[in-house]
Amino acid sequence: MRLDELIAQITNPQEFTRLCNSVFTDVYPDSFQVIDGTRGDNGNDGYVASERRMLAIYSPIKPEQKTDAGYLHKIRSDLAKAIALKREGRYEIETWTFVTPRKLSDDVVSEMRRLGRDAGIFTLHQESTFLANELYRRSHLLKGFPELQAVDLGMKIDELAGSWRRNQLEKSDSGSEARVSTLWERIVDGDGHSKLNDILSGHPTKEGKTALKALAYGTTDLVLEINVILALFRWFVPTDDDRDELLHFADRGIQRAQKSGRTDVEAMFHAHKVAMFTWELTSKLAEAWGAAQMDLLVSLRIDRQAVSERLQRLQELEAEWRAEATSAIELLSQGGEFCFVAGVAVALGTSLGQVAHTYRALGNDVLASFYLAGCKKMLLTAKDIYSEAGDELGATNVAFNIANQIRFHGAEGEALTITKSTIMTAEKHGDRLLLQKARWLQHTLETGKVPDYLAGERREWVDDPK
Repeated sequence: MRLDELIAQITNPQEFTRLCNSVFTDVYPDSFQVIDGTRGDNGNDGYVASERRMLAIYSPIKPEQKTDAGYLHKIRSDLAKAIALKREGRYEIETWTFVTPRKLSDDVVSEMRRLGRDAGIFTLHQESTFLANELYRRSHLLKGFPELQAVDLGMKIDELAGSWRRNQLEKSDSGSEARVSTLWERIVDGDGHSKLNDILSGHPTKEGKTALKALAYGTTDLVLEINVILALFRWFVPTDDDRDELLHFADRGIQRAQKSGRTDVEAMFHAHKVAMFTWELTSKLAEAWGAAQMDLLVSLRIDRQAVSERLQRLQELEAEWRAEATSAIELLSQGGEFCFVAGVAVALGTSLGQVAHTYRALGNDVLASFYLAGCKKMLLTAKDIYSEAGDELGATNVAFNIANQIRFHGAEGEALTITKSTIMTAEKHGDRLLLQKARWLQHTLETGKVPDYLAGERREWVDDPK
């Protein structure tokens, strides 16, 4: 999806105003005055002193319901306020710019210009095309708007996948075989290695996770510690595990990977941090939505400070999410084994899927579909990498992940078909973890029954999940 269309789909007035302020501040660093609209702006949403230009920024919450008459009403109201400010000598105004996410009809623009001529003010309309062009010139601004960058992540993953394929072709042409390995071969702590194998031969239990943590804390072997932490993330369950603790382990994994000289492993831990931040982000999104509904239902006066604090935290989480994803991709650009290139794509794709699911649950189908498209792109890229590397089980795990994502978006039948096929491959390879998860998903898709996790219900692991 193009950047201008992403901007056009913004329905949060505060977020659109923040975007406009960021762009105009960068375009006019010494002459743009940002206005605090929460305390009354007199129709002034920003002022460019060097051009004697006043802005009126308008983002309808439901743009599809806005008519030409509605836009004209807003234009007349805000332009009248600007005329009054000019007449009172409070601002020198030669140009008045109406900024909206979407384009306006010619009839609206023509009437706006007539109203401006009558008042001796040149009027202009700007929308997503203008903002997108400025953002392309100033890509650093996009760091503050991760929802406008998901498409860029997909492109970067494609570039990485292409680079990985070229490397494999070069190795093939030179007569050397592509090395398919894990970090296991470099372990020097034999006892620790055996303990880890024993733990991972069982189910992901609380006791097993405790044993993994003890092993991570106790070993002095860099590579063994890395593998233990990777195992903890493989066994991660959001309803049971402490995300802050996992973030600590991810940071520890990054340090260990740096010492062992493995940038691809370091990238994997950054991708795991993305997943942890995404879980908090989606939780905060749901909380913010619930709080907003409650404000509308029971309060005559919205607590603006609380709203501001919630938005600030969401913005911080988005920035952290973006920084970790960018770090993972940049590290992989230095090269890496296929399992980590694909693994990063899976982690990022799953995170996008989590955001898509949250937006679908909150009724924002536009953003849900957008993030779901990014999720599919990431996961399919990972599946292709595993397939091209000859890793059937890895590709099947990704297929299961895809099924688990699309089931939340009206594709239960397709998800069930995929799940049944993953069961066959899991049985073939003896992957008990995948087999158990696939059986659970099959049961959910066929019966509609899901444990009440908030009430403490859990599914039980069985030795032979059939």
